[in-house]
Amino acid sequence: LVLAMFFLFMSAGYLVIGQFESRWLKNRVLLFGVIEGIVGLYAIVSPDYFFLLTDNFNFYGSTTTSDLFKSLLLTSAFIGLPTFLMGGTIPILTQGLVQIFGESHRVHARIYSSNTFGAFVGTLVAGFYLIESFGLPLTLLYAGLVNLLIMIIGYAVFRLNPGGMRGVQPQLSEEVGPVVKSKKDLSWLGLYAVSFLSGFYVFSFENIVIRMAGVSLGSSTYTYTIVVASFIFSIALGSTCVSFIKRLESIKILLGVQSLLFLSWVVIYLQISTWPSVLNRIQSLIRPAAINFTW
Repeated sequence: LVLAMFFLFMSAGYLVIGQFESRWLKNRVLLFGVIEGIVGLYAIVSPDYFFLLTDNFNFYGSTTTSDLFKSLLLTSAFIGLPTFLMGGTIPILTQGLVQIFGESHRVHARIYSSNTFGAFVGTLVAGFYLIESFGLPLTLLYAGLVNLLIMIIGYAVFRLNPGGMRGVQPQLSEEVGPVVKSKKDLSWLGLYAVSFLSGFYVFSFENIVIRMAGVSLGSSTYTYTIVVASFIFSIALGSTCVSFIKRLESIKILLGVQSLLFLSWVVIYLQISTWPSVLNRIQSLIRPAAINFTW
């Protein structure tokens, strides 16, 4: 539920804020700082908001469907706003930093990879240290303060260079390729379908790995943290590789990536039945004692 609603609101923020951000503030770094500040304030007040939700959200019904509906509503109400805002930060930075339209994919890939590497480190640090050492409310307070610091830095950068981070319009660039006549063209629909299905099967697989790791290594927040961090790290690594590609003028790269994905699924399908026994053998090498927990 948390993963699904996280990605739903992240994609909604990516789409909506990416489409309309230029109407709000011309300077992207200032807009980025404002959004981070709102997320920081939300993180600080979120523990009280969480208890307010759970204490006042009465839902009658005991069927599986009604319980699922209630859980979806609660999850949306709690993580929807900050996740929506976070989804808009990457297109804001991309549009602000791009100077040559033909280089936009490389700028976007660098921003996405650095953001995702940060998410990888944050997942591990929060999952294995911060929450255990300080608890949930204090961890949220520290995270909120970091966001407020980002807001202050964004405002300072804006004051130093008010005319910066305005980006470039495609029609002003000399390196723009042929213009697509209509987004309703079948080729566009095909690319959207490939994108949708890629997300579908990759994160369906993540859920399978979470379940399998829970059975093999123990169903705990630490196992969940390890799996999520591994996926985030791999996505960041893939985005970093794309940032080194100078031009994306051919669909051959996309077809090549999808072909490699297909081969990887075949290998996984043939080998996945052996994973639980391998993980159990690894676990059996470590005596279940407190002194071995970290290792």
